[in-house]
Amino acid sequence: MIHVGHIKVTCFIITKQKDQMLCQLRKLHHGITCIHTEGGYSEQKNYTLMTVTTRYELAAVRKTVVQTDPDAFMNVVQSTEIVGRFARPKL
Repeated sequence: MIHVGHIKVTCFIITKQKDQMLCQLRKLHHGITCIHTEGGYSEQKNYTLMTVTTRYELAAVRKTVVQTDPDAFMNVVQSTEIVGRFARPKL
């Protein structure tokens, strides 16, 4: 058995449905940064939402993203260091 609760990951979510995605992601109680972006090939306007969560909560983030916008693109990277406030959910 491996304890993964302390492992942090950063999720980059690219979506056109910023407002709906923010509404759902806010329920997970982590900060979210919104960046106006543009597709490199399509040149279409998008939003990149960035949030840091735990490996344990990643499944909930993935489910939220897929249910909110099936066309969203999500990249997850392991975070080696977090500086600043990181809200831990109450167990």
